Amino acid sequence: MSAYLFNCLIGLDQLLNVLVFDGMPDETISARCWREQHQPFWYRLRLVVDYVFLRGFAVENHCQKAFVSEQRRLQMPASYRTGKLR
Repeated sequence: MSAYLFNCLIGLDQLLNVLVFDGMPDETISARCWREQHQPFWYRLRLVVDYVFLRGFAVENHCQKAFVSEQRRLQMPASYRTGKLR
């Protein structure tokens, strides 16, 4: 998958989190599923999302990994994470 397509999918995921679920603008639905799993809706959705990623892409614990990625800002360019923009 190209970086462009991947970035578009992440952006769409974040947009849906905001528009449909009134979520934070820089958080994916997967990361939110992990963060909010103490609530029944998000727990059930986490099970579905993790199952889809396990069966479709052989990725285990997708929601947990998405949450950790959000915390560490791994989706951002390294220059943003280090603060050295130029």
